Amino acid sequence: MPRCACDAREPIAPGWLEHAATSTSRPGPAHRMPRSPKGPRVTHPQPETPDLGTLQLRLDVAIAQLVQPTTVDITRDQLDESPAARELVADEQAELADLERRHAAHQKARRHGQAARTLQALIAARQRVQAQQQARQPRRTRVPSLLQQLIDAIPGSGNTDHNNASTGAHRAALALNVLDLITAMQRAAGNRDHNTLANDLRAWAARSGEWRTTNPDYLQHATTWAEHWVTTGRALLDPPKRWAVAASCPQCGHAIAYSRDDTGDVVRRPALELDRTTGVARCTIPGCGARWAPEQLLFLARLLEEQRAAEADTEELQLAG
Repeated sequence: MPRCACDAREPIAPGWLEHAATSTSRPGPAHRMPRSPKGPRVTHPQPETPDLGTLQLRLDVAIAQLVQPTTVDITRDQLDESPAARELVADEQAELADLERRHAAHQKARRHGQAARTLQALIAARQRVQAQQQARQPRRTRVPSLLQQLIDAIPGSGNTDHNNASTGAHRAALALNVLDLITAMQRAAGNRDHNTLANDLRAWAARSGEWRTTNPDYLQHATTWAEHWVTTGRALLDPPKRWAVAASCPQCGHAIAYSRDDTGDVVRRPALELDRTTGVARCTIPGCGARWAPEQLLFLARLLEEQRAAEADTEELQLAG
């Protein structure tokens, strides 16, 4: 029978016991334990030292993305983002939706003559819309640098055309965020006038060879800052594009969502929206959580068509009553 609880435990590994014995008082010859075989030496991974040449190249690329103008292809989707094009597209969609609703109502009521005339008008409208979309052809154009676009977003920066159009709470919130970003660039480059900020940023980045030798840590910080300026600037000027879907959510039944904009004001917007970047449709009602992946959009479209037909039936019954 063991004399104490410790005698009944599993035997301790010899290597660990040897380490414990040598870390306290050294035992006499009678108590010395046999040495265990020497195992492989354990090495702990050291943090990777960033390649200074790569950092210097990344800094040069980020500054070039900030200060150099570019030539881009303006796609048909981007042309549709202009205010006039958005208004035209909204009118086209409203006309098509109205004709579809009327055609469904006539078919439901078995008014075949009116249904046929409405269908002809719907086909003609769709052909006209398709022709107008084809007329908006892509084109190649030269755009200002990312830095210049950010500067132009600040009221009073000197761009008269832009400043005349820069009104409203949303533009004010954008200007504040852009001003914070420009201020961070000026602080790093030692600049006080944003009209000369591009040249000062080039001169600041040109010292990367000196930092590589004398201050590698600052080179790493400078590279991180410059890449952050590019990423944040693009996000401010070109936020994620979403399409609003003028229909009720098939899951929760809500058509309107209330949320706060950049200024903190409560605004109304359609509950369903489609992210044009990811192709995911979702309901913005808190607690709903309905989402449709790109491969499920056809299924969602069918659900919305059924809802429109049901709404047309209800409207027809109300008019008949």
